[in-house]
Amino acid sequence: MIQTPFDPSDLRGDSERIIDRLAQIHAVWWDHPRLGKELGGFPNEDNILFFAGPSGYEKRLAYAVDLVGDRFATARRKIYERALGSYPFKDLRGVSRLSPGNRLTTINGDLDYTNVFYPTGPNQHPVYVIDWALWEARVGTDDVAQIGLYGHCDAKTNLTRDLVRRYYDGLQRHGIKDYQWEDCWHDYRLSTIRALFKAIMPFRDGERSWVILEHAFDSFYDLECEELLTS
Repeated sequence: MIQTPFDPSDLRGDSERIIDRLAQIHAVWWDHPRLGKELGGFPNEDNILFFAGPSGYEKRLAYAVDLVGDRFATARRKIYERALGSYPFKDLRGVSRLSPGNRLTTINGDLDYTNVFYPTGPNQHPVYVIDWALWEARVGTDDVAQIGLYGHCDAKTNLTRDLVRRYYDGLQRHGIKDYQWEDCWHDYRLSTIRALFKAIMPFRDGERSWVILEHAFDSFYDLECEELLTS
């Protein structure tokens, strides 16, 4: 197994292989009795990413705006402010999405394509996900939402329901039966909002930072995530 160079010619195939692997990994740790106990603690209800709440990301947003000035559009700053005011997010039943036992799993949290090993023979070997230094116990779709964010596939392609459905069907194949499709789709839209914050952590005035930010907002608007914000 070697890490092959990133190949943009098969973005769809690569994203499908990552999704299949994530579904398998997430199913293993789905509401596992060790989750949040021997394997770290559960994040607070208002956690956005990496065990940080709204106040921490207010500072990150201020840093990004100060760094690039007018290049950071006012409309986007307002979206961030509304998202910060909307935490904590709830599931379709009005329960905190980060409540222990509420269909949480172990996520990688940093699915940059450099953290994925693609096999030279994809029909014989699976994808391997490496670098779990930022793992968290949280919603599995947070990992899925990063597939387009980091350029594994075109951001527009990543937003099609069939790719998210592929993840959901993978969970079902691996024994997860207490999760409805409507819940998965809702989770994915919430994860798309959280991906906005991934795009500014850390933010640097460089081309890659701007590409990630554009992907994040493409996803946010295409999925009409603004209607999920409460403030």
